[in-house]
Amino acid sequence: LSRSVRSAARCLAPCRSCDLTLAGMLQTNCTSAFSSSGFTPATSSTIEVSAGVATQLVIETAADGPGSAIGAMRVTAGASFAAFATTRDAHDNFVANASATWTLTGKTDGVADTGLSPDTGTSSTSTGHLIGTGAVHAEVGSFADDAGTVTVAAAGR
Repeated sequence: LSRSVRSAARCLAPCRSCDLTLAGMLQTNCTSAFSSSGFTPATSSTIEVSAGVATQLVIETAADGPGSAIGAMRVTAGASFAAFATTRDAHDNFVANASATWTLTGKTDGVADTGLSPDTGTSSTSTGHLIGTGAVHAEVGSFADDAGTVTVAAAGR
């Protein structure tokens, strides 16, 4: 949550040059309280904060916005992890879960496309069947994203 009032000194009555910036907030409603010595405190009417239009696709650790981008990782052969396709606006606010086409890129050694299922939908599970490396790739319309490189290692290594 980031709230700032630019030129607060100019924000005294009349409040013609007030500039309140709310950035990095989840979609929510809020009010702001203003006070200054010698003036009657005031509370704003409800301010609705909502995400803008989608400007990017991000492969994340969870659906519905609380996840983080999946970076490089190491998994043991036989282990799996879920990846979620989310769209975000220009300020990184969650917009929506997105139905993506999923593939594996940069595959080496035993990593194969069969390690990713399903190949379409809002999420996909990657299972490291054999040792090697690869990256989960998702595409939604004109947006695309690659997770960090996943290294599949033998158990105990």
